[in-house]
Amino acid sequence: MPPAAKNIMSVSQLNQQAKRALEQNLPSVWVQGELTNLAQPSSGHWYFTLKDNRAQVRCAMFRGKNIMVREPIRAGDQIVCNANVSLYEGRGDYQLIVNSLQKAGLGDLHQQYEALKNALAAEGLFDAETKRALPAYPNTIGIISSPTGAAVHDIITVLKRRYPSAEVIIYPAMVQGAEAPASLLSALTLANKQNRCDVLIIGRGGGSLEDLWAFNSEPLVRAVYASHTPIISAVGHEVDFTLSDFAADLRALTPSAAAEAATPNMADIQQQLSQRKRQLQHLMAAHIGNAKRSLALLKAQLQSPQDQLRHRQQQLDHLELRLKQALSNRINSAKQQLNTQRHQLQLNSPAWQVKEAKNQHQRLSLQLKKAFERVFQQKRKQLQQQVALLNSVSPLQTLQRGYAVVRNNKGRVISSTAQAKSGQSVAIALADGSLNATINDIT
Repeated sequence: MPPAAKNIMSVSQLNQQAKRALEQNLPSVWVQGELTNLAQPSSGHWYFTLKDNRAQVRCAMFRGKNIMVREPIRAGDQIVCNANVSLYEGRGDYQLIVNSLQKAGLGDLHQQYEALKNALAAEGLFDAETKRALPAYPNTIGIISSPTGAAVHDIITVLKRRYPSAEVIIYPAMVQGAEAPASLLSALTLANKQNRCDVLIIGRGGGSLEDLWAFNSEPLVRAVYASHTPIISAVGHEVDFTLSDFAADLRALTPSAAAEAATPNMADIQQQLSQRKRQLQHLMAAHIGNAKRSLALLKAQLQSPQDQLRHRQQQLDHLELRLKQALSNRINSAKQQLNTQRHQLQLNSPAWQVKEAKNQHQRLSLQLKKAFERVFQQKRKQLQQQVALLNSVSPLQTLQRGYAVVRNNKGRVISSTAQAKSGQSVAIALADGSLNATINDIT
């Protein structure tokens, strides 16, 4: 018996529930595999497949995310990506929405990073209890970075705007390459030795894991932890984490944020915001709980405009790829049809037919000539045989041996005396001529 109509779902509803189930139960995963079937339509989004020797999964990386990929990727690359599990409702395909990716060759660096991080954390270098408070009103601020880099420029610009009375000392150091760890350690040692600064900012602009690797150097991380001057670490962008960040007294999201953290009014604002935050947390706890539950119900029923836009964009991208493929197939089919018609037209062309007729005439003429020569030779041979046979029975051959042939005046051969008469005129044929005679006597 079929279920009630209210319990029957449409395909769209089924796919929506499957999508929510995937996104809620597997919100974020790390996946490694071989990149294949890479498509980059004009929208700027990337579509590709990740596979290993047993399985594969479709992936989509939207333009707002893939612009952060610093190294070019191509089919065949082994990559590691962070992604959210989702479902493309239009086809009912399970897929990954990729947030970030990098080539799998960087895995060794990540392993080194994690191993050293765990070892130093076990020693207590990253413990929150060891962090020192920053001075409220620093007189001198030291910057350990490349003097020509954008990070130094950003820090100085913010410091001049927020706290122009502070003295700024730059300790030049290399921030990238094989010599960078020693250069950074030397600059930090000098800053602590001079002891002129109330707070130090160490950092650089963003980059790949290899670019920022100098700030993961174990001697440098231990020096940051042991520094008697408070240190703000500002390495890379918000998503970049180095071991120096964990060992420093404060990690800033960017070099500009480090300059803001080092200036006094930032601490006041943070303290005021913390107090108000605690008050609001107590006053709004119940309201937030209700709002979260209401939001969860609304989220289960409604799809966000951003998700709808991405869904439509993905549909448009797939339609664009299908259109390109259809046009390509249509052009190839038209080319094949044109070649076929061209060949047929060539076969029906008068010039081609005349040429073929000439060639056939030449072939037939040659065949006729050869056939005539064969027949002529056969007839000639037969004639020679007949002549030889005729000569063998010819009377002339008999005449050559001394015999003669006698004919009457009517040309009839006289072969018996009964056919002759006395006084009759006869012709006697010899081998080399004939004689006329008259019969005088018959014996």
